[in-house]
Amino acid sequence: MLTDGRHSVVGVIDMYSRRLKLYVSKTSKATAVCQVFRRAAIAWGIPEAIRTDNGKDYVSKQIDEVVEALELDHEVCIPFASEEKGTIERSMRTMSHGILDLLPGFIGHNVAERKVIEARKAFAQRIMDKEAVVDVQISSDELQVILDQWTDHVYMHDVHGGLNGKTPFEIASSWAKPVRRISDERVLDMLLAEVAGTRTITKKGIKFNKLWYCNATLFEYAGEETTIRYDEQDIGRLAVYISGRFICWAECPELVGTSRKEAAIAIKAHQKGFLNKQAKQYIDYKKELTDDIPAVVLRHRISQSEKLHAFPQPSTEHTTTAIQSVTGIDAPQKPVEPEETARQKEIKQQIASNTLKPVVEIAKFESPKNIYAKWARIEQQIKQGENVKDELKAALTRYQQGSEYRAMKKMFQEFDLPIGEVN
Repeated sequence: MLTDGRHSVVGVIDMYSRRLKLYVSKTSKATAVCQVFRRAAIAWGIPEAIRTDNGKDYVSKQIDEVVEALELDHEVCIPFASEEKGTIERSMRTMSHGILDLLPGFIGHNVAERKVIEARKAFAQRIMDKEAVVDVQISSDELQVILDQWTDHVYMHDVHGGLNGKTPFEIASSWAKPVRRISDERVLDMLLAEVAGTRTITKKGIKFNKLWYCNATLFEYAGEETTIRYDEQDIGRLAVYISGRFICWAECPELVGTSRKEAAIAIKAHQKGFLNKQAKQYIDYKKELTDDIPAVVLRHRISQSEKLHAFPQPSTEHTTTAIQSVTGIDAPQKPVEPEETARQKEIKQQIASNTLKPVVEIAKFESPKNIYAKWARIEQQIKQGENVKDELKAALTRYQQGSEYRAMKKMFQEFDLPIGEVN
């Protein structure tokens, strides 16, 4: 556990000379394995074969493609057979002992020599346990520098029992045969780059992360499936492969020239700034709550009450003799009732003679269900050719135009409700 989060240390060792390379990675995955192999390949050359652990990080598709591209033999250790990878495990344990003095927080040698040995043993046991976490108060970049210094200047020049009393430096220097190398590091980077995925080439190029990557060569392969790899040093470039064969570099004009690391740092800085701004606003608001709670409560109640609006109420003009004397406005007179029209007189006569009895009966029903049932029976009478008064037909037509009629009709039909006997 470092100051910038939890990391893993991945190692590679040269079986001939016991040279060692270590790589600090945010996670132990295939990309980290490729990166530590890259460091060794640049410093030592391309090996004849590699032997790896059987974990998913070491037998991934990306590792297989690297092995195939470099034409290497790949041996995989048998599960739970630690003797097949004893060399690299011993070197990692040596690292846990030898690097301890260089890390911040080490208490140093003192009279209680046994305590120091026990501390080293405990540290070595923890660092070899994949489930354990070792706290070191330095960053990943600082730890990488320390590990490089230790492997190149300490471990490289220490005598090894398995080398007949010689150092890895002496054994490596005595090699007289040609060493296979890749002079252009960018080619090696391209082979070891992380696989970004597969895409279909279109006439516009390759669409990746909602952006278009183009190259004139791509148009010759329109419609074909391609494997694309990241360029770690430039987020605006993708390496394009078809059936394992490199085709070209596709570029995104909007992003070209920016490394993935720089982009990640910029995004993280923006996120941190945004979160810091929100945190400051929260602290200021919290301080305001603490300092002036009554005012905050009052503003909250005001904001809540402003959402409520009363409907306008009917009103009449109030006046008195005193008010009239001040305003000079006479008190309102009681409105004169207009004379009844001939039609109103006719309706009153019909009601008195019980002529509108069916309409009155309907109006007395209490529920929409009963009202619909009554109208439905009248509607059925009309369909059967019975004699129904014109006023009742007109009232039925007006009722049928309303939403209540449509809703109740649908309910009666869906639930097959009876409308009662036709009178």
